[in-house]
Amino acid sequence: MRLLPFFAWTCLLVFVFVICGYIYIEMKIADLNKNNVIVIAHAGGEIDGNIYTNSLEALNNSYEKGARVFELDISETKDGHLVAVHKWDEWAEFTSYQGDLPPTIEEFKKLRILGKYTALDFNDINNWFSEHEDATLITDKINNPALITSLFVDKDRLKMELFSKESLIAGGKLFDGGMANYDAFSKILQTPSAKMLFIPKANYLKNNNIKYIVTGAPTTMKDKLRLKIIRSLDVQVYMFFFGTHEQVEEQINKNRDYLDGAYYDKIPS
Repeated sequence: MRLLPFFAWTCLLVFVFVICGYIYIEMKIADLNKNNVIVIAHAGGEIDGNIYTNSLEALNNSYEKGARVFELDISETKDGHLVAVHKWDEWAEFTSYQGDLPPTIEEFKKLRILGKYTALDFNDINNWFSEHEDATLITDKINNPALITSLFVDKDRLKMELFSKESLIAGGKLFDGGMANYDAFSKILQTPSAKMLFIPKANYLKNNNIKYIVTGAPTTMKDKLRLKIIRSLDVQVYMFFFGTHEQVEEQINKNRDYLDGAYYDKIPS
């Protein structure tokens, strides 16, 4: 019988702890939501209604419309040069290229995207960001933080979406711009304690200097709670959506509690 009061007090303390934690998270989220949503120009942003061009003209167009954060997909040519390409088969359609994929850097540079847009190699990317000192680059597709931080003009204006435990740890040691892919991150720690209590799992990000996470819209209450916990720990959540500009705006408003920034094709005016 003596155990009953102890058990009751323990349950009460756990209940109070959970309630206090919930209140703290909700207050933190409300405070964070006072900030504007960070606009990220997806694949450089839309140009003349075209998306995924990763082109010079797309960067310029998005910058003129007010974007200051630009995501580019980074791929490698046959001869080892880094270039801005989402998918090689998609690039071949854009350029009517008929050869083997991936192309050489010479083949890549001589072709214009959709007949009119300028393709970017990494030197071009560095030149553009050198000329636009208030712009930040986010990379996708490439999972080598040591290589990109050594090549990019200013690693203080660099963020990288990373896809493995090894790259997250390496990136956290090299710079402050490591971004965990949510699907990959959710598989990194699969211990029973991490499954039951997500906070230790979220703290893994901060402990490894990962200050950002990239994800699609949450579809379950579990994911929504996890994203709130992540944000409450001062890890920013960047979210991507699919659909028309109006549909994207609707999704951003619907998911405002779970995001700090959003990927846009068409930059909002």
